[in-house]
Amino acid sequence: MLLVLFVPDEEVVFRNHAGAELVSNAHRFVSRLAAGRFLGYLKGQKAAMTGQAGAHTNRPELVAVHGYDTKYAMHALRFGLQGIELLTTGRITLPVPEPDRGYLRSIRRGERPLAGEAPAMAAQPGSCGVKRTGRLRIV
Repeated sequence: MLLVLFVPDEEVVFRNHAGAELVSNAHRFVSRLAAGRFLGYLKGQKAAMTGQAGAHTNRPELVAVHGYDTKYAMHALRFGLQGIELLTTGRITLPVPEPDRGYLRSIRRGERPLAGEAPAMAAQPGSCGVKRTGRLRIV
């Protein structure tokens, strides 16, 4: 829901006065409590992404080929990157900037093998980045 507060003006088709006021006060909606929400969402994605028992994936063919649902993984990692950026800068850059965008797309194409640990992400002051280890890692 927070993403709508960070859409670049040139991408907005219509924004009324109330919408403009919300966007100008986006900083008031950012809280450290968001960290728990981001982490809870990411932990909940693991089972579905790997097709584990009890989980539902809409793309079992991706799990069969790559060992994980690449689309699910790309969105989960994007969400994690945006969570790091939000918590370190108070903003979310849209669209996702390079080089992160290219890395996310390589995950979507199944070019990154799945390891057994958390996504290798590193937030650096003033930027949000992914360590380019060549492996997607999940907790």
